[in-house]
Amino acid sequence: MTRALVITLGLVSFLLAGGEVPPQLDPYNPQYEPGVVLVKFKDTVQLDHNALARTTNPVFGVSSVDLLNLEFEIQEVHKVFSQPAKRSVAKMVQMPDGYIEAPNLHNIYKLSFSGNASVELMIQAFEEDPNVEYAEPDYLFRAMETIPDDPMYSQQWHHAAVNAPALWDSTTGDTSQIIGIIDTGVDWDHPDLAENIWINWAEYHGADGVDDDGNGYVDDIRGWDWISDDNDPNDDNSHGTHVAGIAAGVGNNGIGITGVSWSSKIMSLKVLQSTGFGNRSDIASAVEYAGSNGATVMNLSLGSYGHSQVMENALAVAYNTTIEVAAAGNSGLCIGPGPCPDMRFGSPMYPGAFSWVLGVQAGDAMGPMGFSNYDQDGPQESGYIEGYNYEIKAPGAGINSTFPNGGYHSLNGTSMASPIVAGGIANILVYEEPISTELFRAKLINNTGTHVDLYETLIASEPDPILSYVSHTIVDTCETCDNDGRADAGETIELWFTVKNYGGYADSVTVSTYFADFEDTTSAQIQTGQAYIGDVSSYSQLSNELDPIVLFISDNIANNRQIGFDVFMSDRGNESFSTGIVL
Repeated sequence: MTRALVITLGLVSFLLAGGEVPPQLDPYNPQYEPGVVLVKFKDTVQLDHNALARTTNPVFGVSSVDLLNLEFEIQEVHKVFSQPAKRSVAKMVQMPDGYIEAPNLHNIYKLSFSGNASVELMIQAFEEDPNVEYAEPDYLFRAMETIPDDPMYSQQWHHAAVNAPALWDSTTGDTSQIIGIIDTGVDWDHPDLAENIWINWAEYHGADGVDDDGNGYVDDIRGWDWISDDNDPNDDNSHGTHVAGIAAGVGNNGIGITGVSWSSKIMSLKVLQSTGFGNRSDIASAVEYAGSNGATVMNLSLGSYGHSQVMENALAVAYNTTIEVAAAGNSGLCIGPGPCPDMRFGSPMYPGAFSWVLGVQAGDAMGPMGFSNYDQDGPQESGYIEGYNYEIKAPGAGINSTFPNGGYHSLNGTSMASPIVAGGIANILVYEEPISTELFRAKLINNTGTHVDLYETLIASEPDPILSYVSHTIVDTCETCDNDGRADAGETIELWFTVKNYGGYADSVTVSTYFADFEDTTSAQIQTGQAYIGDVSSYSQLSNELDPIVLFISDNIANNRQIGFDVFMSDRGNESFSTGIVL
């Protein structure tokens, strides 16, 4: 694999009622809830919770913030997450790139204010306050389905496409797996779903009107409804019921359809209204709920082109306990950056684009005439420094599943592709020897062609390492250097190369640097041409920061003169890959 990088030497001057087509998401101007802003106060800020609970004139007990409350006529204040206070002891969670301190969620609030005020101005004002870590809009998400097809009760072609029947020979799933369906709710009385509906037994056997399990939600027997703020997450749209049936409709019961997982439990988490729209704060709350209440897999057949730190924080906290699966979107756009093959500009769909969320494309609906968003670089490359990717493909057209009131219909969309993957993961987790989430991801991705092969994922051994160049950093901190992050004449520079491993464990990764063919070797001196990066586990990245490549740039070289180098990276026992850089 070869890629060229150039660094110049010298100065760089819903399904809607009546079958209407749902409104399309705009990747360039993401929609958000008017009159609402999400604010994260710094962890050290102490707020007056009694004053915040007032139904009129809520105040935070922080003078500068309360002045903003008056200016913007704040009407209501609600905590987004149930975490009551800052943790007294730091909690570490393992992410693909290593351990990080889990973000505290206790100081994130949803502020509702006068409709005459500007969301943008309010965000700017709050972010300028020293007590605020960040503020952002409450972006709207939309379910990822398109127009319903005619009913097709017996034509579930997607099972064969992902090799589910072979998987079922080994595992059809069991009740140890809980799939959080974060959607429009679920018809939990549907005859093909009722047996698999998750029950919170502490609340089921507890007292009415009491939070028996202490999770911040009263009588949440089957999940929660953030739209009505009650314990009845029933479906008034159809999308969530359809998604739930694809993932975990009851199998081998002689009626209706079969889910990919026959016996996994369905946790109903209603965050989208009857129109198919919902806001980010509710979805983030549902993510936290799923991760805290036993969901082993969560499915988000929804998305937005607006990035949210609130959403990212919630998903990061839940990552350690839950495999997160999300739809890639139905706009036919590439993930970007830059233009797509059709010359439209790409844009990542969140949360599917996040590097630790499995973003699912509809493999049968990609290409010039397809509806599926897609990753033009593939799952093992990313043009984003954040590593945004869609990793998996599954069927998305003509998917037959459950509908409310005992019905069945066929729908199209990446919303349908995502629960196929979620249900397959739930099955494999029953059978699979305990492995890291990152290695599990690598197995899934390495067994994805036009569609993911669930059976081959189950039986696959650990894949070989797949190393990919991420970036390189120039460090010019010598006594005679100007520390501007560029290679200048007469400077001694260090080079740190960052590599990401998309496959199995990579042992003893090294980096070597040489002059490119035909390059003038008097233009620089390679003082240290080889360096050690280290062992790189699945879906993590590492650099040679502790053992840099060292180059001296000749002091008589002309300004804007470019110098070409070849860089080789390899792990023990595997062939190296190369990238070209120009300094």
